[in-house]
Amino acid sequence: MDGFMAFDPDNEVIGQQMLAFVQCVNQAEIMPYLEKYGLATIVPDKWYPLQSWLDVLRDLSSERGGNAMFDLVGIGMKVVDTSVAPPGAEQIPFDEALGMVNAVNRLNHRNGDIGEYTVERVDDRHVQVTARVPYPDDFLYGMFYGGARRFLPPETRFMVRYDDAPRRSQGGETTIIHIEWE
Repeated sequence: MDGFMAFDPDNEVIGQQMLAFVQCVNQAEIMPYLEKYGLATIVPDKWYPLQSWLDVLRDLSSERGGNAMFDLVGIGMKVVDTSVAPPGAEQIPFDEALGMVNAVNRLNHRNGDIGEYTVERVDDRHVQVTARVPYPDDFLYGMFYGGARRFLPPETRFMVRYDDAPRRSQGGETTIIHIEWE
């Protein structure tokens, strides 16, 4: 599995989440990809075919070479800032907020199998997230890095890393990401 195919052809994503494209640091480089799939103007409360967004990510990844990893991580980080979240999410502890990741996924995607996340607490300052979603690994890495940066208390040192198990981009069924903090 390459992480660029929706699980269901009817999957949709809300424009609010896609605004990360427009607001990320490499806007000039990403705009041609958005235009190619008719996504140059994104309306926050409109639903779009998820596959179109995944096609942008796939093209970006394959055509930008080594820079694509930075683009995907940057977009994933920005998604944390633009996604619709349940009320009160900002006021709960980070590890509890991670437990809401499926609720956030359902607020930002609809129709059919949209994938899922399993969050396991390894210890008081270490969680493991198993992602079975159609997004590329580096996008997910950026999302969880951005979440840690946004929801952990200021000045908290943290680390985000991939598990040793094969990720989706390496032929695995899921991508496992560890988040540890002091």
